[in-house]
Amino acid sequence: MTQLEMGVLARVVKRAVADLECTWEPILPGNQIHSIELETNPEFMQITAAPEIVILLAFEVNAPGLTGLISLCYPYFTLQSTLPRLGMQTAPRHPGISAQLAREQNRLRLGGMSLPAVAEIGRTTLSASTASTLAAGDVIRLDAHVDDPAPIFVGAQPKFLGFPCVTEPDSTAVQIAGRIPPQFSAHYGTVDTPARPEHGVLKSSDLA
Repeated sequence: MTQLEMGVLARVVKRAVADLECTWEPILPGNQIHSIELETNPEFMQITAAPEIVILLAFEVNAPGLTGLISLCYPYFTLQSTLPRLGMQTAPRHPGISAQLAREQNRLRLGGMSLPAVAEIGRTTLSASTASTLAAGDVIRLDAHVDDPAPIFVGAQPKFLGFPCVTEPDSTAVQIAGRIPPQFSAHYGTVDTPARPEHGVLKSSDLA
């Protein structure tokens, strides 16, 4: 990793540690968690001895076009003194929020994010020999019918179906006809994002 990437990662870890302190606050008031070392090679990190019992928590993190895993590891001996305080009586209580409210809050947080958008008119497969002989004027048959809606990819993921249209002279657009149900998204695969981000870009707030 570059020094710039390390700096960005360090800021992310700092915010995560602050949230972790808040999580432990009801059980360990005044606790302070410090970042001691940042190591990108897991082979060089030894949290505890190999035979030691640990508690491992794994969290799936999803972002537009990206999914990852964050693991949180607690050696058992570091929690022994805290175990008597753990229970239903000491568990932090937070008022539940509805799924709809959670979605609205996420839209507000991510409203300024820009996402690349691609409308695909069709695909096909060519042999290497055919591709090497293509020239101007050749016609390539695609797998889509002329009346089929085009899948619209947002952040490389298929989200909508739409039809190409013309909004003004020398300007093309795509009119959204509907959403792609999540159970059918795998049928459309994924696409590469545009090389020029100023073209084909949507705001997160536009997807609400």
